[in-house]
Amino acid sequence: MGRFELRFDSIETNKEARQIQDFLLQHPGEYDLATYIPWVVDTCIPEIKSGERRAFAWWRAGELVADAIIKAEDDIAKLRHFRVETPDFAHRGLGAFAIRQVPHVAFELLSEQRRISPDATDIRVQLDTKLGGSAARFFAYHGFQAVDQGDLYRSGNPDVIMERTYQI
Repeated sequence: MGRFELRFDSIETNKEARQIQDFLLQHPGEYDLATYIPWVVDTCIPEIKSGERRAFAWWRAGELVADAIIKAEDDIAKLRHFRVETPDFAHRGLGAFAIRQVPHVAFELLSEQRRISPDATDIRVQLDTKLGGSAARFFAYHGFQAVDQGDLYRSGNPDVIMERTYQI
């Protein structure tokens, strides 16, 4: 196995915002493109630029290879996007490392937006994904539990809402 030199950082510049937009659009997964593309272009990217959402990513040789996007809603951090997209990283632990960064970034975002007290001792992180899919199994393995399910994006294509409370 070769070495992988990765750079991990938050998305802060316009160039990085364009990179994450391109990454999101290149890897739509099973989302309905009619709603996914406008979500990326008109909602997600502007909210990252404004600071309403916090995005962080991993680059390899200048290419974005993984991302996580968090949005604060009430006192919950919602993981709105999470992807490791390069086959080179399969079973190499990048997803496990990435998910361990989520509570730290979530705490910063919730604190900055004054949605939780700076001396809070725990935070809740919530996400949704396809019911029974590999992502649901990944998140369950990393301590997330199903709290609800339903057709969130497409009728007849059930999703699961998962949540985890982290001690900070």
